[in-house]
Amino acid sequence: SPETKITVLYRDLRAYGLFEDYYRQARELGVLFSTYEVERKPEAAISESKLTLKYYDQVLHKDISLNPDLLILSTGIVPGDFTELAEIFSLPLDDYGFFAEANSKAALVDFVGEGRYHCGLASAPLHIKETLVRSRAAASRAATVLARKQIPADKSTVMVSTRLCSGCGLCVDACPYGAREINLSSMIAEIHSELCHGCGSCAAVCPNGATQQIGFDKGQMMAVTSELMR
Repeated sequence: SPETKITVLYRDLRAYGLFEDYYRQARELGVLFSTYEVERKPEAAISESKLTLKYYDQVLHKDISLNPDLLILSTGIVPGDFTELAEIFSLPLDDYGFFAEANSKAALVDFVGEGRYHCGLASAPLHIKETLVRSRAAASRAATVLARKQIPADKSTVMVSTRLCSGCGLCVDACPYGAREINLSSMIAEIHSELCHGCGSCAAVCPNGATQQIGFDKGQMMAVTSELMR
């Protein structure tokens, strides 16, 4: 109803993308937006069958009291317990407990490393439209992987010397892509070339020099360094 008076109390309001239009239209229709501080949260109480809402208006710098006919609370969204799943598949979680994307601008449904994707409330608090869009995006990304008969390895991957490897597992812990594991039969570190991005983290932490990055082994790097020092 045009005669309905609506007040929205918020602590932090960010209307991103086209949602700014909804915010602007609401303001034009007379919806009042008022912010509050964490230290001075709004208080609601019922007295003599009447609902009273009190809050401190930061613009007017005074306490406001309302008697609304209807009070709607916005419930916060917390992530599920993804700890065990994250540990099993070596998946990163953000500071809030949601799965962390590879790139917040260009890879919202991707994990670091190809072939693993996430969407919906596993990613972040999302409304229905965003959830559907990201679900389709994750399905499309997965389809591009499944459509290929082979996944070519990165040109600059690594190799392991079985003679030097002691199976210490440092490379497994250092790999951010989950491309390393210890073979429990031989106790030798193995590489999943399809997951390896050639970052060299494993080679950097290997105490025995058993892991060498192809194209960047010690002999090649020393030769390059010697040329630069001339």
